[in-house]
Amino acid sequence: MTESKPVPAAPAKFKRYPLLLAPFFSPRPWGGDLLRTRLGKDAPQGEKIGEAWELSDHPNGPTSIANGPYEGCLFGDLFKTHGPKMCATTNAPGRFPLLVKYLDAQGDLSIQV
Repeated sequence: MTESKPVPAAPAKFKRYPLLLAPFFSPRPWGGDLLRTRLGKDAPQGEKIGEAWELSDHPNGPTSIANGPYEGCLFGDLFKTHGPKMCATTNAPGRFPLLVKYLDAQGDLSIQV
């Protein structure tokens, strides 16, 4: 994973714009290359990539901002700094509560609850 840059000091007004995110790619023994070949993801070649975490504040696979003034910052760091403004509420959680990902399961998976 590349080094992330720190979130700029909290301005009086949060800069709102459509955030593009750089996914975190997770190699898995059951993965394949469909995320790269079918979805056009910039996943590493030669590895069995099973998951592309598109939006993640998870410590094991954070996504980073890929455009604008917050480019290079981790999404989770931006959310920690500007969560209430990003959610337009005063009661934003400490961490972003959702994980959005694509799976490429070339093998059988177990069911998990």
